[in-house]
Amino acid sequence: ADQEKLSFKNSPENRGKWCDVGLWKYSRHPNYFGEIFLWWGIFLGSTPVLKGAEWLVILGPAFLTFLLLFVSGIPLLEDSSDKKYGNVANYRQYKKVTSPLVPLPPAIYEHLPAWFKRIFLFEFPFYSRNLVQESYT
Repeated sequence: ADQEKLSFKNSPENRGKWCDVGLWKYSRHPNYFGEIFLWWGIFLGSTPVLKGAEWLVILGPAFLTFLLLFVSGIPLLEDSSDKKYGNVANYRQYKKVTSPLVPLPPAIYEHLPAWFKRIFLFEFPFYSRNLVQESYT
């Protein structure tokens, strides 16, 4: 995902645009999805051998998930993108139809109910606090 975005940004015809191709068409933060998925997968794979206090290793993926969803990951990047592109109609549409984390086809994501997006797909209102004029869930 990072390589896709780097290639997109390095292309002169994409100057001043946000990346919405490849994995970025299906998730606004596919790299974070991969990171979270990887660490939870490692934890789940290790569960057969965990005993007693070893179960505290769950704190690693839990803390990483917390940071990326609520502190230093998605919130900062969403704020930055909203400030940079928030007045561009195509960006606003991209944000409406693209999952913030879990990769989904835009045609499916767009039609899911807001409660489902918030609970299962992490579309939290504070991800769009700079775009208060419209609903993004």
